[in-house]
Amino acid sequence: MISVVDSVTFPHLLLISFNWVFPTTCKHPAMARAILHNALKTISRELKSVVLMTEEMPIGETRIGQGIEEFVVDGVIVLRLEVPEAGAPVRTMSVLKLRGKPLDRAVYNFEIGPPSGVRVLMHGIEELESNIDFNNKIATGIDGFDELLGGGIIRGTATTFVGPSGGGKTVLMLSAAANVAINGENVTYISFEEPRQQIEETLKFLGYGEVEGLEILSLNPRMISLRALYDILSKTVLDHAQCFFIDGLNAIRREFGEAFHRVVRDVVFQMKKNGITVVISLIGGTIKETLLSTIVDNVVELRVVEKDGELRREIAVRKARMSRASNEVKRLVFDGKPAVR
Repeated sequence: MISVVDSVTFPHLLLISFNWVFPTTCKHPAMARAILHNALKTISRELKSVVLMTEEMPIGETRIGQGIEEFVVDGVIVLRLEVPEAGAPVRTMSVLKLRGKPLDRAVYNFEIGPPSGVRVLMHGIEELESNIDFNNKIATGIDGFDELLGGGIIRGTATTFVGPSGGGKTVLMLSAAANVAINGENVTYISFEEPRQQIEETLKFLGYGEVEGLEILSLNPRMISLRALYDILSKTVLDHAQCFFIDGLNAIRREFGEAFHRVVRDVVFQMKKNGITVVISLIGGTIKETLLSTIVDNVVELRVVEKDGELRREIAVRKARMSRASNEVKRLVFDGKPAVR
């Protein structure tokens, strides 16, 4: 090992896989420990190199490598990955040994991904991030609705449509998704309650043809786990979507209970961090029934009321961060395409 290192023109930083040094289980641990100690001493002191060694730790194992490494190195850092049933993966970094340096704490969270590569959360708390400009708004193209919102949906925010079944949530979201895509945005529309072919037929019924830039996915909630749901909602969409519509989350709630809130929360925060606009629909009588109301920035409430012997649909903005939304309760009508009057 020393001869190999010596041939690399005195590197300042040297990365070595311990599996390369001792590819099989040590039959003579004491001899291996002595050899490794002398080699590292020569490399670090005489060649003036900093040595970083890596070692695989099989799942379920607590012993580090061959069981000799931790006794001959100056520092030991163990990386772990926890993949929960719901929500984002959690990576932790445990500093078990750091010779000559006092440690305030031994365990840190860290994350891997753009733009930093590897980022250690020194305080153990990840600050919530967003990429929002309240002057940059996306027009939904629905007659009267953008005016109700105060000019449209602020890019990078999260909006929830909440209301009873038959209140018009799906038609509003689908129309908005189509209009936003027609205006040049990359849009992903996911439904957990309607087949893709039915959604495409609804688009035709509303007067839309094939919409370029609109990707439609229909997922059966009974065929996926919460782990798969998180991966679908976050990783795949982050690659290309600028706007993300999620329809029928109540189907997920029925399958997984309140655990689905953690998934949606993590997805919403991840979308905000990347500047992606999120629109969600939920069945509920009032905003108080929606626990996600504290996570999202805008809450649009839909109602179905009986007046003068006929059913009327009404729409109102219950919550609008950073927007001068209207306080009026408007009528939602469907004359071909949806409109707010």
